[in-house]
Amino acid sequence: MRIITSFLAGYVLILMVSDVDCFSRSGRKACSVEVRSRTTSYLTSHIQPVYQPYLTLCQGYRLCSKYRTAYKVSQRPAYRKISQPIYTCCPRWKWGVASHRLGCNIICHPPCQNGGTCSFLNMCSCTPGWTGRFCQTDVDECAGGTHGCSQVCLNVAGSHRCGCHRGYELQMDGKSCKAFPTDAPPASSPVENSNPMLQEDVKELKTRMAALEEVSRYPRGVEKKGGMPCQIHSESGVKLH
Repeated sequence: MRIITSFLAGYVLILMVSDVDCFSRSGRKACSVEVRSRTTSYLTSHIQPVYQPYLTLCQGYRLCSKYRTAYKVSQRPAYRKISQPIYTCCPRWKWGVASHRLGCNIICHPPCQNGGTCSFLNMCSCTPGWTGRFCQTDVDECAGGTHGCSQVCLNVAGSHRCGCHRGYELQMDGKSCKAFPTDAPPASSPVENSNPMLQEDVKELKTRMAALEEVSRYPRGVEKKGGMPCQIHSESGVKLH
C-alpha cells in the first residue's frame, strides 16, 4: 500500500512539474518546438558586360568596325534554406493571433463577448461598459451614480447617454443642461413715449385700425344715399368713411 501511494505521489509530482514548466516559459507558452527547414527562392542582381559594335574612320579614310564594352544589370534566381519553428501549444492554450501577436494564447470558453479579451483561463478582461466573467453583462452607469449627467441619465448597451428636462437643452459636453432663452417683452415705441398729443394720435390710429380689421371680418352693412360716400358701421360704434 505504501509503495502504491509513493508511486501515485511521484506521478502527480511529475505532472505538476511538467505543467509548470509548460506555463513558466516566457513568450509563446509552447510545450514543444519543432524546427523545420524549407527552401525559398529569390532574385539576385549582377552586372553583365555587353559588347556593342560600331563603325569609325580609320587611316586612309576607310571605315573600320570596332567594339566597345557596355554593362547592364541582370537578375537571376537563387535558392536558400530557411528554418521555421513550429510550436505546439500547451494544454488550455491555442495557436492564433491575440493583441496583434501570433503565438499560443490562453483559451476562454465560452469566448469573451462585447470586445473582451481572454487574459486568464476562462477569465476575460472587459472593455468599459461591460462586466462579468465573459463580459456578458452591461454596466448600468445610471444606477451606479457615475454617469455625471446633470438631469437625466439613460442607460444603453455598453454605455449611457445624458438628457434634459422639458425647457432645457443638452450642452456640448454631453452632460450639462441649460434652459432655453425666454422671449423678452416688446420694447415700447419711441413715438409712444413722446408728447401727449402724439400719444392721442397713435391711440386714435390704433382704434381705427382695429375697427377696420373688425369690419373686414364681420361686416354689418353698407349705406349709400344719393351718391353720398358709404358709411360702414362697426360694432364699436366708429364710423369709417
